[in-house]
Amino acid sequence: MKDNRSARSGHSACETPVEHSVYLGRQRLGRYSRVSPKLYAAFDAEDRQLGVFFGRRAAYAAISNLSNCQTNCSDKEEF
Repeated sequence: MKDNRSARSGHSACETPVEHSVYLGRQRLGRYSRVSPKLYAAFDAEDRQLGVFFGRRAAYAAISNLSNCQTNCSDKEEF
């Protein structure tokens, strides 16, 4: 049986807006949103664009990697 939910709403599955926030505990790390069927834009916690990525996983990874860098960079001592 074919799923007609997208046909009833007037949008195809590719046109449905997708936007997700990324959190670590209660800290918001950033967000990503779909800008075309296969492209996602990633933003940091202050809504600065990190880039446009092929796929949701790549956008998520950009936000996650930025968070890891900020955490590790702040832990280092300067000599």
